[in-house]
Amino acid sequence: MIHRVPAMCALLCLLLAAGGCSREHAPKQPDKNMVDKPVVKPVAKAIAKPIAKSATSAPVEPVAKPKAAAGAKPIVVQVYHDTVCPWCRIGCANLSAALKDWKGPPVQIVYRPFLLNPNAPAEGQDLRAHLADKYGAARVEKMFKRVTEVGARSGVTFAFDKVKRAPDSRLSHALIEWVPLARKRAVIDAVQTAYFERGADIGNVDVLVELAESAGIDAAAARAHLEKPGRRHAVGILVGSRPADINGVPHFIIDGQRRFQGAQPAQRLRQALDEAAARRRSAGS
Repeated sequence: MIHRVPAMCALLCLLLAAGGCSREHAPKQPDKNMVDKPVVKPVAKAIAKPIAKSATSAPVEPVAKPKAAAGAKPIVVQVYHDTVCPWCRIGCANLSAALKDWKGPPVQIVYRPFLLNPNAPAEGQDLRAHLADKYGAARVEKMFKRVTEVGARSGVTFAFDKVKRAPDSRLSHALIEWVPLARKRAVIDAVQTAYFERGADIGNVDVLVELAESAGIDAAAARAHLEKPGRRHAVGILVGSRPADINGVPHFIIDGQRRFQGAQPAQRLRQALDEAAARRRSAGS
């Protein structure tokens, strides 16, 4: 049974004990079965280029595909996340650690979009003014300090002194939904590194195109996609289609059986993966 985090305002709910963020205004949920459906169709291979070696590059997906398990049905891990959520960044780092030296069935990670601030203006807003209005300036700095310390323990860097704006994350999600499965982790890593370590405006098309190119995606194709009318609205529809009980992120659904909300430690995620593999062995699949 998932623990529902009480709704709290806006972008960075950094004091949650479980290490997660939630939002204040959740849209109506029209389809409770969305959790078991693919979000988008795969895009053409022509848009992908080899990933250049850089600080923002990440292993391609699926992240774990042991030779011994070739042909086995993959364990699907669904991750509901927002690109501006620091706990999502930590949670995904912990998931990668949980899959280190994985010897079980192949694992496929499916990323689902979530909007912590669905009312964010397209141009974004001043981050500290926004949070200070909700919590008070002194409390905000303590929140930044805490998530920075927790991130360091998971090998994740945050430089909140460089993060001045709270961007609208819709376009970054539109980019992630569009790129091929094998490039999603690299794109997410590029986007979050740029935002949390350099303070880049990840709501800006030019910035996103540059980050997509750094992660092996054709820049012209990425720009054409992001500049299509209705990109932000389409993301809102996807977010509204999530199960009604997902009110905070990161939210993990492992093999359709186990649910975790918050930046769970690697060992807990690994245990859930081990349990999923054991179920597969018992079922003979």
